Amino acid sequence: MKRWTWTGCAVFVLLAATVAWAAPLAQEQTVSFQVGDRILTSSGYEFELSFAEPRVSTVGTAAEPVTVMELPEGILMAEEGEPMVPVAGRFFRLPPSGGVTVEVLDAEYVTLRGIDYAAYFGDESPDALGKVRSPVDAWFPGTLAEASEPAILHDFRISSLITYPVQVNPALREVRVYNNLRVQIRFNGEDDRNALPAPPTRISEAFLPVYRDFLDWDERELDGYQLVRGAVQVLVQNNSQIMLRLEPWIEWKRQKGWELDFLTDSDVSWSASSIRSALQTRWNQAETKYDYIVIIGDASGGVMTPPASGQGDELYGHLAGSDNLVDVGIGRISVASYDDITKYVHKVLSYERDVDMGNTGWYHRGMLAAGSSLSGISTVFLSRYARHAMLDLGYTDVDTAWYYDYPSSSALNNFSINKINTGVSLYGYRGWLGQGISESQINGLTNTDMTPVVVDVTCGTGNWVTGLGKNEVYIRAGTMTSARGAIGAIGTATSGTHTRFNNSLVGGAYYSMLVQRNRAMGDIIRGAKINLWMNYHIFEPGQTASFSEWCNLMGDPTVWVWTDIPHLFTVNTATTMELGTNFHTVEVLENDSPVEGAWVTFYKVDNDEEVITTGTTGPDGMVTLEVPVRFTGDATLTVTAQNFKPEQIDITVTPPAERVGYVDVTYQDNGAGGTSGNANGVPEAGETVGLIVTAHNYGGSTASGFNLSASSWDPFVSAVNGIISYTDIAPDAESTGTGMILVEIAPDAQHEWDAELSLVFSNGTSNYEDVLRIPVSAPQLVTTSVHLPAGGIPPGQNGNVSFTLSNVGGSDMGVSNGVLVSLDPFLTVAENEASVPAMPVGGSATTGNFLVAAHPTTVPGRIAHAQLIVTSGTGQVDTAFVSFALGNRVATDPEGPDNYGYYAFDNTDTEYDLAPTYDWVEIKPGAPGNDYTGVLLGINDTGDDDDEAVLVQLPFTFQYYGEEFTEITVSANGMIAMGDQTDMALARNWTIPSPLGPNYMIAPYWDERMTTGGGGVYAYYDAPNGRYIIEWYSVPDGQGSNPCTFELILYDQVPGHATYSGDNEILFQYATMNHSSGWYHDNPYWTTGIENGDQSDGLQLAFWLAYSSGTAPITNGRAILITTNVRMITGSIQGTVTRLDNGEPIEGLTVRTTDYVFTTTTDENGQYLLG
Repeated sequence: MKRWTWTGCAVFVLLAATVAWAAPLAQEQTVSFQVGDRILTSSGYEFELSFAEPRVSTVGTAAEPVTVMELPEGILMAEEGEPMVPVAGRFFRLPPSGGVTVEVLDAEYVTLRGIDYAAYFGDESPDALGKVRSPVDAWFPGTLAEASEPAILHDFRISSLITYPVQVNPALREVRVYNNLRVQIRFNGEDDRNALPAPPTRISEAFLPVYRDFLDWDERELDGYQLVRGAVQVLVQNNSQIMLRLEPWIEWKRQKGWELDFLTDSDVSWSASSIRSALQTRWNQAETKYDYIVIIGDASGGVMTPPASGQGDELYGHLAGSDNLVDVGIGRISVASYDDITKYVHKVLSYERDVDMGNTGWYHRGMLAAGSSLSGISTVFLSRYARHAMLDLGYTDVDTAWYYDYPSSSALNNFSINKINTGVSLYGYRGWLGQGISESQINGLTNTDMTPVVVDVTCGTGNWVTGLGKNEVYIRAGTMTSARGAIGAIGTATSGTHTRFNNSLVGGAYYSMLVQRNRAMGDIIRGAKINLWMNYHIFEPGQTASFSEWCNLMGDPTVWVWTDIPHLFTVNTATTMELGTNFHTVEVLENDSPVEGAWVTFYKVDNDEEVITTGTTGPDGMVTLEVPVRFTGDATLTVTAQNFKPEQIDITVTPPAERVGYVDVTYQDNGAGGTSGNANGVPEAGETVGLIVTAHNYGGSTASGFNLSASSWDPFVSAVNGIISYTDIAPDAESTGTGMILVEIAPDAQHEWDAELSLVFSNGTSNYEDVLRIPVSAPQLVTTSVHLPAGGIPPGQNGNVSFTLSNVGGSDMGVSNGVLVSLDPFLTVAENEASVPAMPVGGSATTGNFLVAAHPTTVPGRIAHAQLIVTSGTGQVDTAFVSFALGNRVATDPEGPDNYGYYAFDNTDTEYDLAPTYDWVEIKPGAPGNDYTGVLLGINDTGDDDDEAVLVQLPFTFQYYGEEFTEITVSANGMIAMGDQTDMALARNWTIPSPLGPNYMIAPYWDERMTTGGGGVYAYYDAPNGRYIIEWYSVPDGQGSNPCTFELILYDQVPGHATYSGDNEILFQYATMNHSSGWYHDNPYWTTGIENGDQSDGLQLAFWLAYSSGTAPITNGRAILITTNVRMITGSIQGTVTRLDNGEPIEGLTVRTTDYVFTTTTDENGQYLLG
């Protein structure tokens, strides 16, 4: 018997499998497959994929009806004369060069017979599909999975895993539908397409949310990367009037901390091809790649910059590699006149800098509209998703307008206009060609100084190249002193757009802004296009390219969007500084608490010099900026952070009567003068470097007899010695003095660490302090593969494991020793040391073997995490994180944990004490075997999509995902949600986690269900047993048939159900189940599981008739307990080891169990403790 209760140790699950699958956004699509285990292997990865059941439709003609199957994302492979089968793919990262192969290790499928499957003959309209003309006895496609060609997304080389979960044999009239695949991805062979010279060590902080959605991402990898802020390319004509009007905008952007690089018609011929070529050259030459492109001007006229191609600016952003994936955020400040420039600059300054704290209500208000039945119900659900994401961010008033609630589109538009004029920070519209707010109505808006972000992705809203697009009108609205319209607007060109592509763009925009919480408008348009590319590029590259070109942001892509009422900083800093001081310290607080991650910029630009220094506050809210000011004058310190009112402080640089400071430092590591190193002039871990410091006399008289000394409290500086002596330094003169400051850099210093020194110039009577930062180079190791024994390491067994590492740092790593440390209570490292060969920069090596063991009570399939500490013979130290699976999970094991720590035990998990016993509790009055008299909830759901939900007060406080609730929303559709979410009674079930559906959801059987035919939803509080019961009694599906009876029990913290975490237990029970696929236009079957508050975590137990590996089929008599009350039961074994001959204790002796699960050593008294 496996005994489980609670664990006090941290429980981790790979983030990639959680986050990557929260990405699908549009209502017409959800994930086609879920990723179960992700295992790092010796040559790549293994993924376990669970596919949704495809939706089956009849197409063709009455004379020749045929069948077609589609997955949720709706991607179909269309090859002339062949069956039109669904496909599904997701991104993963590739090594810098080389090829990739895919092998299917295991597959589960069902075979459907007697089916004439639809073939494609050049026209994908339903009545143009027909039977294969010359059927062959072979399965099409001939493969189940493959990898797409490599591409580069800003920093990483990537590919898509493409799968074919439906195969057709036209001759046999058979179809195989796959529900599970285990796929191995191996990196091998030669493929130089879109190769990188080396793995990245610096990655864009603006792209980090995108990378977190990769299949193979692990959050702890951030230890191996330096996050950098990319520059901004500004495309603008070199016209004195244009530059004069832009001057306030340029100054503000630089004061905020943006690095602006201008590309003008003085640099290149002002054509699209020349601009693209220049942008590409700048990208290739930049060590830190730029993140945004700002385009100034219309497509033609007096103030103009040409479009990149056709109807848009997309191609300006195709920079990394030869693929057509956008690599930057692009926005166009479309202005037709000098006055338009002034108007929009005023709008940006009003929005970003000059915040009116007397009018803040509009930041928490939004408006969302779906304006046409021709676009379908999907636009409503997409807007509802956005509304809930806004409410999660703290919005207090998000108004909606749906086409079926208004007598005309004009009435709906008038409602939206009134709300915009009242003030909203986000306005979203999905509709049809020629509908929505008109150009004249946009110009008539009166929302002064309350300019929203607008997402209006509908036919013809972005025809800016051939005419005046609505998105242009939004940013041009207002006057030179009154900001109206919108701060930025996304629209699409042409009259030929389609709902599914538009929804994908809009969903990606909302996800980027509201869920990923990206800061800049350029991130929003980039998110829209990445979502489109990810879902449609593989098999509809032409449409993907077209819609990416047509969809454009009008507005400044570097503007940070407001999603909250502005917070206020307290900034503590000196307002004067003496010339010759090279540093300035700033503390940033909010209500006396430190603000981490704030941008702080010191800006001194005048006729004498240009000094712009940026930094970011740490966890303590502090930042020290290096400010090499050489002239007196005035400077501005700017502090900004997302959803904070910017703070600007004037700083005066004053002339000193006497002052000596440094102006230059060179490094010596050639062995001379007490130095040691490799003589390359680069400070490296383990070296003793000599600092040759050039000093400058900023005073008005000769500086005599000064010495320079240094000290450090930096953790990676072992010692500082030496003095530099300076003889007379005349006013405004410089000297390198005699001697060196010797700095002993610790061998365990990390790559790209800035070691900080405190400097003091002293002549006995005067002392001048300064700060110097030394950039350190060191090895940096990342894990590229894991080597496990055949069969892995099942619970209760042991085996050898080794790892392949790569050195992506800046220094060579010598022969080393590796120490493996378990970060998981279920993983024991019995033999924790192994050798590690030397690794030059860019090189790789495989470690020796470590002996590890899985605890006997490990849930099979658990992903265990460990830390590998590598120390070279010269003391260099770096750490890499590794993970691998412990055993393989089967249906008689529990499912979980999710990231929070929830497990799901069903009544087939009989080897576990927490497995529930099915014990139906009948609360429907008059039903056979009635136990209690429940109350019929007032839910009237009598038709397809006629969905209702009610708010119910709980009789006890219920803790769920660490949050406490006293009320729940109950839906007829087989699920509840914590709190008041009565507008999210969605009938269409989706995957978990997913942004579609309510937050804090508990779903025993989420599906289209009705309360007709005697069906109903009942509730009862069984106070003596501390449980609240909700029963869905005989609720039929959306077609009025296949009734199901199931129940949900919420437990109070009572004996037998008390948990150590405080999270209440949940029980699902199923009495009479009649599964059905429902309406053809719905997602077939149901979803069972739980989901957290921000929809980033959860347990999916069933979806589309596919079960997770630890879940038994949901049938009559099934019970499932959801609990956090899982822990490893441990005891201890202790004793003493002594010499047989004299009874003296033996110290340092290894004591272990025979299975290597427990290992320890004796202490100085010969005593040991196992457990």
